[in-house]
Amino acid sequence: MYDTRLVTAAQEGDEAAFAALYDRNADAVYDLCWALTGDEAEASRLVVDTFTLAARHVADLTDASQVRPWLLAIARDRALTEDEAGTLRSGWGVAGGRAVSAEPLSTAQLRPWVREAGAIVALADQVVVELTLRHNLDAAELAAAIGCGREQVDAVVSQVNAEAEGVLGALVVARQGRKACAALAKALSGWDGVPTVESAETADAHIQGCDVCTRRRTTSDPLGLLATAPPVPPPVDLRTQVLDRASDELAAFRPRQGAAAAEGVGVAGAGRAVAGDGGPRTVALSTLPSRGAGGPGAPRGLGGSGGLGGNGRFGAGSGRPGWLPIAGVAIAVLVLITGIVLVFHSPRHTTVKTVTPTTAPSTTAVTTPGAPLGTIVPVDSTTTTLAGSRLDVTPATLNFGAADTADTVTLINDGQIQTEWQAAVEVPWVAASPSSGTLQPNQAVRLTVTVVRSLLPAGQFSTQVNFSPSDVDGQGATLAVSGSNGSPPTSAPSSTTTAGPATTVETSGPAISNVGASPASIEASPCPEDSSEVTATVTDTVAVSSVIARYTLPNGAAGSVDLIGSGDEWSGRIFATSAKGTISFELTATDAEGLTNTSSGHSIIVTTCPL
Repeated sequence: MYDTRLVTAAQEGDEAAFAALYDRNADAVYDLCWALTGDEAEASRLVVDTFTLAARHVADLTDASQVRPWLLAIARDRALTEDEAGTLRSGWGVAGGRAVSAEPLSTAQLRPWVREAGAIVALADQVVVELTLRHNLDAAELAAAIGCGREQVDAVVSQVNAEAEGVLGALVVARQGRKACAALAKALSGWDGVPTVESAETADAHIQGCDVCTRRRTTSDPLGLLATAPPVPPPVDLRTQVLDRASDELAAFRPRQGAAAAEGVGVAGAGRAVAGDGGPRTVALSTLPSRGAGGPGAPRGLGGSGGLGGNGRFGAGSGRPGWLPIAGVAIAVLVLITGIVLVFHSPRHTTVKTVTPTTAPSTTAVTTPGAPLGTIVPVDSTTTTLAGSRLDVTPATLNFGAADTADTVTLINDGQIQTEWQAAVEVPWVAASPSSGTLQPNQAVRLTVTVVRSLLPAGQFSTQVNFSPSDVDGQGATLAVSGSNGSPPTSAPSSTTTAGPATTVETSGPAISNVGASPASIEASPCPEDSSEVTATVTDTVAVSSVIARYTLPNGAAGSVDLIGSGDEWSGRIFATSAKGTISFELTATDAEGLTNTSSGHSIIVTTCPL
């Protein structure tokens, strides 16, 4: 509501209102631009361009409540256009000469490092990942900010995030796992720690044949680390640069607005639909008319599309030929969708695949002059025609061998409706955590499957974990669990006789005690107290290599945090989301011999944010 009033005032040339819009949105826009460039000067230039264009076209914003995704879409469009033209400077991947060290980074150090690692994927995919994880946009806002149709956004986000998690997961193992795996350290000998395509490919190839690194990969949460990386604030003097440029644009707009009113051409007001438009909408940058096609001062990538024609956006008497508005819309649609084409052309990009066309290109498939044809197609019909939910678990089988006690799987709802799911196991020695929850369409949750070896029968074992949806038309999923237990314990475990960390549910491994979270009650993001520090004491007869906190947020999303050790004391921080409720978590400790233990049943209360 406040944004609506500010936009309405800015559309009348109120510079103070536009300054307030900058103050409310500058942090988000700069953080995105910095992530895409890794360079303060280049990010600042993009922010100045973004707000200058916003001031020039503020009258075309017909849904003022959507001002932030509109601004993010402008920034995205500028960055992608310049990247295609080869004029976008990047500060990522050029800081060579760092000291080579196999020491793992702390969680606080790893978060910004993972964000830097994201720069090796294509810029269009970086935009998707950043906007999905860091900007708290709903589906419609995300579609507008990314530049695709609402019906396509789930498919685009799902595939891009899955591919990014694979690449970033390999890099996390490369950065964190060299001390624990001599073979990985040898494969990455001479690597300076700067994320590159080559280091990701080397680590990924090694992980495929290494049990130790595979376990580390499955317990890492690169997207969670990226999502919680601290934002980068804009330089203090950037505000003055932006408002000086915006002042010129707003001043130039005022007489144009008066002339339009004199001709009887209505300028779309904030927060209301244009006549014949079918409802409120957000105008993306590529559909906005420039002030003179290709004229002086026109930013790169902004074509001279004339005006928005058709659908009652401009009436008779606007002075524009009948064909020009139609051509403007056609060019706008072409430019808009190409911005999100998930095709990698830059030499510094990985070869992450994008949505593969399986049908004829949609009517929004487009080209940009000088750029290759790109296509975004609807989701495969096999996943969109289901009447109910459809659960799928990946991987579908887990083999715990003779020693492993815990592993993770991903449960996803591939159907069309929300469902409440439950995990059922017929034996007492296997458990899934969490064992129930709610999944929206295309939403996934990470589960920890634990084998209690003290209860296992001797010899080979196998069982199933069945995941059942609540809706009658839903389809369930089955996870096959197997392994062996050649030497079942014959007596109660002793904390002084077995190597490795031992917990209350294991017979060997690191001992976890004094688990706590401070504060135990936090406020929903974005309040100041939106995180809690998890602490634990972990002791063992050999070195403890890792302690991981796996958590489930109130909205059902799952993640993990690597705790940092100082002697026997380990700590890490779990961040809240905007949802109130309970964050449940468990700790899994692993020692140098690969023995693990899990301590579960811990929680943090998330209360309503008073803001």
